[in-house]
Amino acid sequence: MYAKDGQVAEKAQVLETEVGNVVLAFFALFNGTKEMDEQKKEFYSQLLSEVNRKTLGGLLKHVKTIVEFDAKTLQIVDTALDKRNYFTDHFFRTHDFSIYNEDGRSEMLQELTDIGEHFDLAHACLAALTGQLMKISGIAIPDPATMIERAKRERH
Repeated sequence: MYAKDGQVAEKAQVLETEVGNVVLAFFALFNGTKEMDEQKKEFYSQLLSEVNRKTLGGLLKHVKTIVEFDAKTLQIVDTALDKRNYFTDHFFRTHDFSIYNEDGRSEMLQELTDIGEHFDLAHACLAALTGQLMKISGIAIPDPATMIERAKRERH
């Protein structure tokens, strides 16, 4: 049960990161990334710091001011935010002593699975948006295998 909780917590963090990616890709669309003078570098550095400081709710609120979502995507993203807030602030409190019996743990595992699926769906929607913004901006989306190899080289 605790392993599943950790997996869902990771999905929540990945979702939050993707919302930040939407913000960064949107600004790249209008500010460009090809010619990075010191002023643009400072702007992106400050933007990244601001994105990293905001909560998921704060980021989504910001994204909604710059992107108009269709009704279905908006529902998916808003549900994921509600689920994330519940997961973070109320999940264990809601289940109280359920963890101490098999049926309770089973119910908790199912709920964690459902929450994780909501996070995955919202992440997929937002990742698609990020990808489209990057494509329109002319930013090449690197191959994941290439990114992994680059990260390995940079660590050594």
